[in-house]
Amino acid sequence: MGTGASLPCAIASVAGVIVSAVIAQRRDDGDSNLHYLDSLELFGEENAADLLDDLHPSGDGYVRMGERFYEKVFTGTGAFAV
Repeated sequence: MGTGASLPCAIASVAGVIVSAVIAQRRDDGDSNLHYLDSLELFGEENAADLLDDLHPSGDGYVRMGERFYEKVFTGTGAFAV
């Protein structure tokens, strides 16, 4: 596909920095139940080939995001790992 993912990824990256800072402050203030997962860890610019129209993921793209979400949240040191 094209390079349409570049701008949305750049915006998400900047937003991620801001949100991460707010979350870090809240956790420092004692909210240990607050977690943040940057969406670019699930689906980033390197996955642009999985965008049907340079914006919306294909079926394979959604599967990839779901697998990565599960791995990051429910396994290892994820927020809901058992």
